[in-house]
Amino acid sequence: MVWIRAKTESLGSKDPWGVGQFRFLRKRGEGGFGRVYLADNEAGDLVAVKVLKDGSEQFVERFQKEAERAGAVTGRYTIEVLDFGVDDENPWLAMPFVDGPNLGELATGRPLPPDQVTNIAFRIAEGLVDIHAAGIVHRDLNPNNVLDSETELRIVDF
Repeated sequence: MVWIRAKTESLGSKDPWGVGQFRFLRKRGEGGFGRVYLADNEAGDLVAVKVLKDGSEQFVERFQKEAERAGAVTGRYTIEVLDFGVDDENPWLAMPFVDGPNLGELATGRPLPPDQVTNIAFRIAEGLVDIHAAGIVHRDLNPNNVLDSETELRIVDF
C-alpha cells in the first residue's frame, strides 16, 4: 500500500471504476465541473484524473481544444497533461498526481509564514508566465487550483 498524504476518500458505488488506461483508486475531490480521482496505470504510476460532468457535444468540442492547448504548456510549476479522452460518456483529463494539499487546505486555520508566502507567490507567478506563453489565460486561479507537496508546487485547471 502506498502512503498518500493528500486528502482522499473511498470510492462510492456511483463512482466509475476508471477511464482509458487508468484505474481509479480513491476520490481526491469534487468541484462544479467534475470529480478528481487518484488513479494508476498499468505501469503502477499514480496519476490524477479529472472526469467532467458535462458530456454535451458543444462542451466536448471545447474541452478537446482546451486539453490540446493545455498539453502544450511546459513549466516547472504547471501540471503536465498526460492524456485525455472525449470518446467516453464524460470527458476526462489525466495528469501526474501531486501528493500534497492544495493551498486552501494548507492554510486552513493559520497564517503561513511570510517567507513561505513569498516563495509560493514567486512559483505561482512563474507558472502563470508559462501558461500565458502557451496562449492560455487561467480563468480560475484560486487556492484549490494550486497543489503544494513537500517537493513541488503545481498550478492545475488552466
